[in-house]
Amino acid sequence: MNRPTRIDQVILELDKIIQDAKENQSALGYFPALYKQVTTTVKDKIAEHQFTNPTMMEELVEEFAYRYIKAYKSYMRNGSCTQSWELSFRIAENNSSIVLQHLFLGMNAHISLDLGIAAATVANGNKIASLKDDFYMINQVLASLVNQVQDNLSQIWTGMRLIDKWFGNKDEALADFSMNYARDKAWNVAMDYAKLTDTNEQHVFIAHLDEKVCLFGGRLAYPNIPLKWILRFIRWQEKGTVAEKITHLERMSTDINAKT
Repeated sequence: MNRPTRIDQVILELDKIIQDAKENQSALGYFPALYKQVTTTVKDKIAEHQFTNPTMMEELVEEFAYRYIKAYKSYMRNGSCTQSWELSFRIAENNSSIVLQHLFLGMNAHISLDLGIAAATVANGNKIASLKDDFYMINQVLASLVNQVQDNLSQIWTGMRLIDKWFGNKDEALADFSMNYARDKAWNVAMDYAKLTDTNEQHVFIAHLDEKVCLFGGRLAYPNIPLKWILRFIRWQEKGTVAEKITHLERMSTDINAKT
């Protein structure tokens, strides 16, 4: 038996959040169901020696997840967390948004805010340069999951199949472009944050970045009128209870591991 790793502990924490969300029929479970799949896949790639520095990557996965888990636990205790996460959690309390909105809001907070900060925390100062190749390798892992995400979302909303059929590989190309853009922005954040040594400067940097990320998240959470009605139509067509939808997303972990 392989020794337990820090990533194993992360997955256990995500499992607890997912189970609580299922029991409470809470949309707070959508993002961690997807995030667990990503974390499991990165863990497998580390075991397969896909990264140059597996120890540092394991530390990055732990630090990255810690920022989400800490924000979640604080929010659930009525404590404070970053604006970006608070927006995502608050929208999840209202089950009127579609699953894809919940996923995008979670990814917006976690990638645009947390990823760069986590990377620079693990590899601060000049060490950040040594992380670049592995940091960019994560994007290839994410890109490999696009089709699986679409397949599982189509179990919740059948219209996803039509979109995939109409656009062919164009939607995957758009997803890759979006992830590349988000990753590049996150890397720039990591490079800038790694230079800071003063605690106050770090707090100010995170606060300013958080405001920008939250502002963009607001456009995802509260779209304009035409898009709002389209999203309501999709929400009306989504199948299953919240717990069943979470299960569909959670199955991605098993499905993707069977294919790799």
